[in-house]
Amino acid sequence: MLLRTCFRFVILISSVSFITKHASGQNNLIQLSGIVAERQTKMPLSYASVEVVNEYRGAITSAEGFFSFVVNKNDTIEFSSVGYKSKLFVVPDTITDNMISVGIFLSRDTILLETVTIFPWPTREEFNEAFLAYEQVKQYEVGPLPGIKSPDLIDTIPKAPTIFQPISLLYEEVIKPIQWNSKKRKKVDELPEWK
Repeated sequence: MLLRTCFRFVILISSVSFITKHASGQNNLIQLSGIVAERQTKMPLSYASVEVVNEYRGAITSAEGFFSFVVNKNDTIEFSSVGYKSKLFVVPDTITDNMISVGIFLSRDTILLETVTIFPWPTREEFNEAFLAYEQVKQYEVGPLPGIKSPDLIDTIPKAPTIFQPISLLYEEVIKPIQWNSKKRKKVDELPEWK
C-alpha cells in the first residue's frame, strides 16, 4: 500500500513538472521569417538552407529567397548556400513578439583552384607514339535529307514585326519593353539586417 502511494506520488510530481516545462516552452516559440539575399547585389538567393544547428529541423528558401519556420529563443540558426559563406545567428531571448522578420545577406565565397593539365596518356612518349600511329578514318558525307534544309538555306535572322503581324508587333513594341524596363521594388531593403 505504501509502495503504491509512493509510486502515485512520483508519477504525479513528474507529470506536473512535465506540464509546467511544456507550458513554459510554448512561450519560447517564435515564427522566424525573412529573405536570404546576396550582399553585393541584394538579389534573393533561391533554395538556400536555413537550419537550427545540432537539430534536424529547418527550412529551404523559396525561389524568391523567402523562408519561414518556428524557432525557440536562444536557438542558433545557420544560413548557407552553395558558393556563399555561411552565417550563424543566435535568436535573442529578449524578443517579446512571437513573430519576427529579418533580412540575411550572405557574401560570396569564391575559391580559385590551381590549373591542372590532363593528358590522355600517362607519359609524353606514349602520347607521341599514339599520335604518330594515328590513321585518319575515311569521312562519309551524308546527302541531303528530304524535308530538311541545308545549313546555307536556313534563315536565322527573325523577321521584323510589321503591321501585318499584329501579335508580334504588340509583343515587341508594348509587352517586351514593359517587362524589361519595369523596376521591381526590392523588399529586401525594408527588412532589418541581423549582424
